[in-house]
Amino acid sequence: MSDGDRHERLIRDGMEAFNRGDLTMLATIFDERLESRVGPQLANSGTWRGREGFTEMITTWGEAFESQQNRIIGFTHPDDRHVIAEVHQAATGAGSRVPVEMRLFYLFEFRDDKVVRLHLYAERDQALEVAGG
Repeated sequence: MSDGDRHERLIRDGMEAFNRGDLTMLATIFDERLESRVGPQLANSGTWRGREGFTEMITTWGEAFESQQNRIIGFTHPDDRHVIAEVHQAATGAGSRVPVEMRLFYLFEFRDDKVVRLHLYAERDQALEVAGG
């Protein structure tokens, strides 16, 4: 199995774990020095460090939503370390219960089959720029 295939499988497994609320399993794909970031064009933007930082990031992101589900549309491989996952997110607004759908681009950087960087962007070009491609 190629690195790209292995990385895609890890991302799919991680997304499935996130969708079912299994943060313990999700944390197993992250390096302890993980850098998490929500890009400036998205709500609750910022940068977090470590697995605890990731938990804080998704808690902050999730405060805006009563529920959310993510579906991977496809992958881009700018190089052997980076994978960009195009994701369709369907959510229900917290309090308002208004359905919200958006397309996001998750940038993953791998080192030794662990995610060392996870960024969320509104545009593919933003993710590609950060990946160096």
